[in-house]
Amino acid sequence: MGSSSAAWREDWAAFQRRWGERERLFRRHAPPPHWEPGLAITPALRRLYERFLPLDEWLRDLAALARRRLPDRSWLPRPLRDADGHGLADEPGAPPWPALPDLWRELPPSLAGRVTFTEAELAGLWRALANPARFGTGFGRYPAQLERIRARGQRLRAGAESATASPLRLLDAGCGTGEGTAEAAAAFAAAAGRPVAALGLTWEPLEVQMALERRPQLQAAAGGGATLDFRAGDVLAPPAGLGRFDLVLVNGLVGGPYLERDDAFRALLAALAPWLRSPHGRALLAQRFHAGRQAAVARFAALARQHGWQVAGSLADLELAPPGGTRWSSRFSVGLGCGAGDGATTFVGARRESRRSVPAPPKTAAR
Repeated sequence: MGSSSAAWREDWAAFQRRWGERERLFRRHAPPPHWEPGLAITPALRRLYERFLPLDEWLRDLAALARRRLPDRSWLPRPLRDADGHGLADEPGAPPWPALPDLWRELPPSLAGRVTFTEAELAGLWRALANPARFGTGFGRYPAQLERIRARGQRLRAGAESATASPLRLLDAGCGTGEGTAEAAAAFAAAAGRPVAALGLTWEPLEVQMALERRPQLQAAAGGGATLDFRAGDVLAPPAGLGRFDLVLVNGLVGGPYLERDDAFRALLAALAPWLRSPHGRALLAQRFHAGRQAAVARFAALARQHGWQVAGSLADLELAPPGGTRWSSRFSVGLGCGAGDGATTFVGARRESRRSVPAPPKTAAR
């Protein structure tokens, strides 16, 4: 990892020559329309780009280039780790986009529509791949969950726990670049009337780097009642020594492509239980996936109940108390339905799957 500047520039120049030539062939021989912002991406357009500029091959070459520049293989953004054969399955996998135009649609305008980049631009590209637009990191993403956080804080403020002045602890597992962490910490601290120490955990070291660079702005958003920190780690194989928390957030993960199997659900529940302070610790799980992924979220909720967890809320906004934990106010105790946030009273039973081992995450010095 991290080859010398001279050697890396040779690798970068070779990448530029190869993909610059392929792009020139594309421009010469591929009939229009070519991709531009706002153009409808049709199957024919995807086939055209895959013929001349195949996405999986471009990602593999980009991963090889990033490997020689970033501190450790684990710093590769997840799409590049998958292309490089060191993702969740430890083997090359299909890209998360069907073709280059689908990827370009998620990139910042300055990076979209291109296959070659200056040295300075590559750092921005790697960051954009680590935190693509579809991840939806940012402020205001889960307003219903913020209300739930405020309710938990108010309950702690009114209960016996308020007798201690020690800071409350909040873990945001899958924190992205930290905006949601700051927002949740501010809401929790204001409602509880106590300081909050918030820790953001993300698989992507590049996201940690971005969050730490933005920490002054994030800290301002969190207010004086909260402190923020960020580190790399995987929620299914968490770093040791994190301690216990009053709230654990796991947003945008359960039911998604990286956390949709029953064995992964069991691993998540096993990780959550020792994190939660007894008796009032809670795990909150919000998501905004399309309807096709709600069945997986319902399976997770059913599995949690089978393992003794108390489950409340809608599929879009779950609250979990560990086995033996005290019950919460009935304000948020509603049934779980097939849809997200529908308030239905019918609980969806779990569909059994074959038991498979949870893939080991890539090792990283930051973990």
